[in-house]
Amino acid sequence: MIPEHIKKNILTTDPGAFNDEPIVDLTRRYNNGELTDEELLEDIEEISRLRSQASEIFKKKKKLNDDDQD
Repeated sequence: MIPEHIKKNILTTDPGAFNDEPIVDLTRRYNNGELTDEELLEDIEEISRLRSQASEIFKKKKKLNDDDQD
């Protein structure tokens, strides 16, 4: 399971910006034996879903900002 602060980091970081914190955190936890192979794969899939969600959020925000400026 991905810690809440990492989820928040993913959802609030511009998808166009480089953000390696989630992967660094996962790697550290996996190397420390805190995650099994299956948990690692599940977390990678969750990161992918969260990044897609963040992308949609930022697209909607941009559209709203563009509409406000019209």
